[in-house]
Amino acid sequence: MKTEFNIPLVAIGSNTNLEDLNGYALSHGYPENCVKFSRPIKIPDQKLAFTKYSRGRKGGVLDLKHAIGNVTTAALFYTNALGLEMLRKKEGVPQHYVEKEITVIDDGGSEVRAITYVVKPEMRKHFVMPSEEYLNVCKSGYEQVGIFTDQLFAAAQNQE
Repeated sequence: MKTEFNIPLVAIGSNTNLEDLNGYALSHGYPENCVKFSRPIKIPDQKLAFTKYSRGRKGGVLDLKHAIGNVTTAALFYTNALGLEMLRKKEGVPQHYVEKEITVIDDGGSEVRAITYVVKPEMRKHFVMPSEEYLNVCKSGYEQVGIFTDQLFAAAQNQE
């Protein structure tokens, strides 16, 4: 299996937290470190939202919702085929989430095409309160990759 990290991936929630991600990988038979952080990026015309209940996370989990004029900060990672397989399993593709290709912008203004995971439209709710535990996993991940948490906490309170 190809091991080169050449698949760009946008992370917005718990996938920004490498400790959480590596814990999932190891507990499901995948090697740790099959996803490598690259840099913070911006996602135009999208906003963070907690739109789906997760039994495993005991509350709402993050999603991206279309919002013209909004810019969301997220993390760009690179993975390989094995990492992509692990992420698809972790995200419950295609039962709960769908894989979507989006265009993001890095700090230098360059556009990057990358994949991300969004809640299946028919499973979305207006707002589902996240658990404190999940919110802390996301907060820690954001801090690890150098992303301010203001958008995360606004979404957790269902605010713009």
